[in-house]
Amino acid sequence: MIGRLAALIVLSASVAETQDIPQQISVIVTEPGDSVTLTCPIFGDKAGLFYWYKLNFGHMVQTVATGTFVKIALTGQFDNSRFSVTRTDAQYHLTIRTVSKEDEATYFCQAGSAYTMGFTNGTVLTVNGKKTVYVEQTPETELVQLGDSVTLQCSLVSKNKENSIQCPGEHSIYILTK
Repeated sequence: MIGRLAALIVLSASVAETQDIPQQISVIVTEPGDSVTLTCPIFGDKAGLFYWYKLNFGHMVQTVATGTFVKIALTGQFDNSRFSVTRTDAQYHLTIRTVSKEDEATYFCQAGSAYTMGFTNGTVLTVNGKKTVYVEQTPETELVQLGDSVTLQCSLVSKNKENSIQCPGEHSIYILTK
């Protein structure tokens, strides 16, 4: 009897240690406009809480979605038609439709109970292509005489798929002289 108990203790200790071994994060490479689905495995039937997080290098972590046994909800800027979260028996799925460069990040899933939460999966989402940035000059044209000085204002703007103009990141002023 004591031999079986010792074997059970050793087996339990080795299982606990393997859970602490760092897991490699998977990588998904996609094209702009594609759809991707990330998966979050659930271990056991006691995973009553879960979270999806997005981590952009150099930025704070953003909560994409939260869930309980009863309800799954997208949060903040992710609560739109491009993002959806579903649950099957043993996994949560985060689907991103019409992927763009702005979706490029590392996504983490955390699941567990109120007393034990753990990161169960991580995925690096890489979107091929370049981020399109345009320079806008005001005024667009101005008639000047040779030798006159003129002041031009240039702004960096980017256009997303919906063709709305956005200011990317911090604002900078560039002075061009000859």
